[in-house]
Amino acid sequence: ILRRLLDLPLSARIVVIDNGSTDNTADQILAFKDEPRLDYLFYDEIQGKGAALRAGLTIARGEYAVL
Repeated sequence: ILRRLLDLPLSARIVVIDNGSTDNTADQILAFKDEPRLDYLFYDEIQGKGAALRAGLTIARGEYAVL
């Protein structure tokens, strides 16, 4: 999904929050670490959906946010 979003002809930034997942989500996100439109945040422990959303909105820049 991330690759498809980055391939869209948009100037939008993409914020990804890894909320302490135990799968390989962090590795998949780090594969795109040099992508300038991507911001990401990793939690070591699950913080909950609300905390992840608030963190994403804190990182987000711009007039609109799509969740």
